[in-house]
Amino acid sequence: MLYVNDVDVSAAWYRDALGVTWTREKHAAGPEHVSAQVGGLLIELYPRGDRPASRVRIELSVGDRFGNADQASEQFPRRLTDRDGNTVVMTVRG
Repeated sequence: MLYVNDVDVSAAWYRDALGVTWTREKHAAGPEHVSAQVGGLLIELYPRGDRPASRVRIELSVGDRFGNADQASEQFPRRLTDRDGNTVVMTVRG
């Protein structure tokens, strides 16, 4: 669970950067938020409210579906920083 400054802005960043597909959710009296399953990882983005935004490092290992990751214009691991300052590191497994 990540607490973010703006759920829609953060969800768009993860969608554009990583291809994450989000589902909107709201449980009982809790805030509206989004969730996504990324491999075996469940990610939820919640509005931060009066708490600070989360600061985490997420490491994802993705499969080389097409066998050409070594020819990519940017080499792996790739280090990205989301809109709230969280670090996302992507590596490729063969």
